[in-house]
Amino acid sequence: MKLGFVFDTRFTKFNDNYYSTSLSAKMLTERYLSVFDEMVVVGRYKEVSENPKGKLVQCNSDRIKFQCIRDESPLKRIKHFGSENKQITDALKDCDAVICRGWRGTGISRRLKKPYLVEVVNCAWDAYWNHGFLGKLVAPIMYFIRRTSTKKAPYVIYVTNSFLQRRYPTRGKTVAISNVALESFDENVLSYRLNKIINKPAGEKIRIGTAAAVDVAFKGQRFVIQALAKLKAQ
Repeated sequence: MKLGFVFDTRFTKFNDNYYSTSLSAKMLTERYLSVFDEMVVVGRYKEVSENPKGKLVQCNSDRIKFQCIRDESPLKRIKHFGSENKQITDALKDCDAVICRGWRGTGISRRLKKPYLVEVVNCAWDAYWNHGFLGKLVAPIMYFIRRTSTKKAPYVIYVTNSFLQRRYPTRGKTVAISNVALESFDENVLSYRLNKIINKPAGEKIRIGTAAAVDVAFKGQRFVIQALAKLKAQ
């Protein structure tokens, strides 16, 4: 069986391989290909001239193919909306089922009479509202589209217990599942880290890490910087 995965995000393309910050081929295989034999991923891509291996993780494999759309400016994407829909339609025609992370592909799945599931992994309003003046213009439109497409979906996965369920309700069947993909880890690492902080030599610097994108405003990285300034002042 073949799974179509429509994901409105941008991948990095080098030669014929696709890369991402987190969607590794291993994660996609463990999460989706335990049920399906193969999958085709539809997203956007930006081509680069240097190999990003080491900075990003490779997403494609023998069982995971990509049929992505070249990334363009928002205005050009609106102009080419029809041709993008055709590309998505062509990619999903021979799929047995579809997963849409967001709203892209939901209407096409219905027209093709494909069983589909929607993954609601973020809030469209928050994502666009926090991206400048243009984002504030787009936010109400994207909120309405996401809310409408989620309400019509037969199956929905939410990554929250209640927040996204309230903003984007559905008439379909739902389940709340975290979107976190944890690699194997040693539980002793936490104990080692705490002991190191407690017993650190005087004057040694403490490193603080955050687990969120730094280029997405609603992740709140600015509050981390503000908190560090207050800590330094103390």
